[in-house]
Amino acid sequence: MNHIYNQGKKGACVAMAISNGIEEQLGIVVPEEEIYAYFKEHFCDNIDGVRVPVMLQRMKVEPLYGVKVKDYKMLYNSRWRTNPKKKLFMAKVRQALFSKTGALVMVMKIRSKKKGEKKIPLSKEGFLVPRTTRAISHHAMLIVRLAKNHMFSLRQFFVIENSWGKDWAKSGCFYMKAEAIHSEAQSIYHVTFEHATDSAN
Repeated sequence: MNHIYNQGKKGACVAMAISNGIEEQLGIVVPEEEIYAYFKEHFCDNIDGVRVPVMLQRMKVEPLYGVKVKDYKMLYNSRWRTNPKKKLFMAKVRQALFSKTGALVMVMKIRSKKKGEKKIPLSKEGFLVPRTTRAISHHAMLIVRLAKNHMFSLRQFFVIENSWGKDWAKSGCFYMKAEAIHSEAQSIYHVTFEHATDSAN
């Protein structure tokens, strides 16, 4: 197997991003090669969400804005309630969450060059980060959205995709059961979202 940092291998950047994310955010060291092996082993099955890689099942990720596994309608976080502008944005996020477009729920920011929170614009398709922002130093950035696969309910599965390369994401996405998402701990991915029209200012 080629070295995991070879970006020419499908799944290499995703494995690297997951490994970095687990280590930096959760303090758990998981070898990139191990994640890569799980990902590649289940690559075909994962397209339909039939099997879930073991490494992903072990991940305990708290969605942004305090989204709870038990009730996704609880899209709420106290620090966002006092600012009217952010409160209005929260309504937009809530609306996107239940749209039929499979809107994104969470972004896993991997090794940003700048410290602190990174503002990411919200488009009609979801949360996007232009390459020109040079925000990500290791190419890969994972995005999480509710599954819109006809086989499963929107409340049962999340989908994790590579943020770059739409063709790859369509055939290489994998599913993670909602039960694998930690709903007790405080949010560990601190990313500030703003509406696309606001981000241009």
